[in-house]
Amino acid sequence: MTRHPGPAERLIFLDDVRLFAVLAVVALHTSAAYATFVPWWYVADHGKNAVLNLVLVVTDGFVMPTLFSIAGYFALSSLQRHGVADFLVGKLKRLGVPLVVVTLFFCPIISYVVLLGQGTTETYGHYWLRILPTALDWHLHLLTQESVPKMPNHLWAFYLWFLGMLLVFCGLLALLAAVFGRRTGRTAPSDAGFGLFAVWALLVALAEALGQVWIPDSRWVGFGAFFEFQPARAPLYLGMFLLGVYAWDRQWFSRHRIPGRVWLWGVATIAAYLGMMASGAANMAPGPKPVWIPCIHGLARTLVAVTVTGLLVAVGQRFWNRPGGVRASLAAASYDIYLLHLPLVVVAQYVLVRLDVPPLVKFAGIFLTVTTVCWGASRLASRGRRWLAPTGIVAVFGSCLLLWG
Repeated sequence: MTRHPGPAERLIFLDDVRLFAVLAVVALHTSAAYATFVPWWYVADHGKNAVLNLVLVVTDGFVMPTLFSIAGYFALSSLQRHGVADFLVGKLKRLGVPLVVVTLFFCPIISYVVLLGQGTTETYGHYWLRILPTALDWHLHLLTQESVPKMPNHLWAFYLWFLGMLLVFCGLLALLAAVFGRRTGRTAPSDAGFGLFAVWALLVALAEALGQVWIPDSRWVGFGAFFEFQPARAPLYLGMFLLGVYAWDRQWFSRHRIPGRVWLWGVATIAAYLGMMASGAANMAPGPKPVWIPCIHGLARTLVAVTVTGLLVAVGQRFWNRPGGVRASLAAASYDIYLLHLPLVVVAQYVLVRLDVPPLVKFAGIFLTVTTVCWGASRLASRGRRWLAPTGIVAVFGSCLLLWG
């Protein structure tokens, strides 16, 4: 029987692919304040640059699907090593605890900055105590452009929606393993199963197309303070997670390399992006539109997700599969960078809002500074000093009280 790689044989380049996607998330959130076509952002900076539109579109097209696919790949690995019960406990610790703690003590900074931009005189301490009871509000919320002004009146997980959705996906995977456990992980597949993967990717694309038809892409749904998601993109995210699970089960990367040269994946990626941008522009145009436009946009979004992930894997297998160095240190910190980045980005955007410098300079400065700060914080907390994590949270909360009252 062919053996899957164990923890000691971790595929280094996948950590680098995940790092690339996380850094792209930071770039996406940093560029949102300065892109010309973003209808609303937490900080209203009048300095805009059309170049950052491209950063926004490119990153938005692949970052979350790629992160979900890598999470699915490692999730099945963890499930097979630890069993259902320990797997769920581990995911609750790794995903659930940060989701709750960061939402309660770090995410309110984002919505308070929104109030500062509106001219509030309310102190941060009073504001935090005012919204804290909404953590127990488990109503279903429909989040639209019209509901944005009311956003600061509630506690939100904001960018941590990824953790909540990933926790749900891991729970579904564990449920499937509990029901069909005797049929999984027993023998190694004799082939890579790329044909079946293509069929499944097509089904995911069709599901995403239907999602785009039925629900506007910009609409979000919130359940309580800790769970938010875009219904139109949920089929794509679940599908990419399951494609990652399938890739592990078929021993991709450890036994089978993905087909195609890097340049072919690059060409496919460019073609997919052109289709996504053209259909996205038509989909966002005002007025009624034929049903095939959002349908094509959903198909194109899925194609972008698959081709970019394939391109990153192809590049990673060829150039990144080496241990050590700065890249390895950043890769080890990628999860912490994701957890910490957005409040710092929003605060930096607010501080610089009146500074008369080009938007590209602001973008580069914020991106590099926030990434470096998060990287440094992760390194401090990972060197046998995990107690620094709660200490850091207390320090940040105390700093907010000192700065804003």
